[in-house]
Amino acid sequence: MVPTYIYGFKLNNFEQEKKMYFYYSQFNSSHHYVLMSNSIERHLVWANDTEKWYQFWAQPITQCEIYNWCRNNATYTNSVDGKSPTCSCFKGFERESENLSGGCVRRTPLQCERNSNSSATVGDQPDEFYLMQGVKLPDLSY
Repeated sequence: MVPTYIYGFKLNNFEQEKKMYFYYSQFNSSHHYVLMSNSIERHLVWANDTEKWYQFWAQPITQCEIYNWCRNNATYTNSVDGKSPTCSCFKGFERESENLSGGCVRRTPLQCERNSNSSATVGDQPDEFYLMQGVKLPDLSY
């Protein structure tokens, strides 16, 4: 994110406090930004002719874009019909609870957790990264 957007938003990173703050300075009283309880941000613009606010844009457009919607180690998939989206665990992970409220946890510990200073025993599979296609990292990730 660039430090200052044209609409008056600013993101400050206070590394010593280990906190980030998101600021907004209103540049024009005919524009309002509303963060809804469902994580949707709405940009509203005042129409002088109707004397009403109308929605100029909103984001995210789908639940899939809401950060950490499925919790840890899980991915969200939009359904074809748009009515039954699903959360599923990454390969090698399983649901922490039945309703996925806590996300997913690793099925088996990593080799470094099982064998602190010794080599792998016969039958152990080496740890590896799994290539995932068609997924998006959070906007602020490196």
